[in-house]
Amino acid sequence: MKPYVLLLALVIAVAGCRSSTYESPEKDLAADSTFLKNLTIQIQEDMLARNEMSLFSEYASSEYVVMIPNGKFETKEQSIGGAGNFHLDSVEISEVQINFGAVSAVVTGKWSLSGKLINYDMSGDYNFVSVYEWDSESWKLISDTVVKKKGLELALSE
Repeated sequence: MKPYVLLLALVIAVAGCRSSTYESPEKDLAADSTFLKNLTIQIQEDMLARNEMSLFSEYASSEYVVMIPNGKFETKEQSIGGAGNFHLDSVEISEVQINFGAVSAVVTGKWSLSGKLINYDMSGDYNFVSVYEWDSESWKLISDTVVKKKGLELALSE
């Protein structure tokens, strides 16, 4: 199955959350929105720019899975094991937005990267989707999807 089909399925599945009523025990949508946007940016900057995984380790669920730009999936343990492989000159995260569901939150945005992952040139623009779930005590990151913009355009044109 093509990566863009998986991304489309995730977006459609999550879109249903938008019409649900937000049910955080604190019911403080503005505070949770600010917290999750900042958390997402900090986790991604730590992982990409500094190869630092402690914040990711704390907030990622044990069932966490990420679909990386080549269409493969990685678990939390695999993501942590890959720390140190990024050698990026610059990381810019922009257009971060959030949508809430009943007990979930979807954070979307864009990356602009310059540098390498091992020997692979990672330079370019990417879209990301991060999905969080409220677990009765705190927000947990349960899934990420990262798609390189040029790769998506090529896949859709095939």
